[in-house]
Amino acid sequence: MRPLGRLYTAAPPAFDLRRNPRHPVRHLGKILTEPHAPPQYCLVEETSDSGVRICITPDVEVPGLFIMRFADKEATYKVIWRKGQLVGAELVRQAVSAPQLCRAVP
Repeated sequence: MRPLGRLYTAAPPAFDLRRNPRHPVRHLGKILTEPHAPPQYCLVEETSDSGVRICITPDVEVPGLFIMRFADKEATYKVIWRKGQLVGAELVRQAVSAPQLCRAVP
C-alpha cells in the first residue's frame, strides 16, 4: 500500500467552508487585559483575516474582549469559542500603528 501524502487535522480545503483561509503560525502573543496589568502570554497557532486561534496555559483567563500583540501587530479580539486550552477569537478592530521611522543607509 502507498502511504498517504498528507494527513488533514481539519477538513480538507475542498470542504473548508470558512470565510477566510487559515494560516498556521507559531508566534508568542501578549494579551493585554488592563492598562497597568502585566501581559498574559499565549501561543498564536493560526491566523486569518478575520481572527486567530490561540493556546493558553491553564492559569490564564482570557476575557471576552481583549487586546493582543503579536508579530508587530496589535488588535482587539472577541472570544468566539473555548475548548480546553484553545481559544478562537474574532478580529474586532485592527490598531493603527504609528509609521515606522526609516534609517538612512550610508
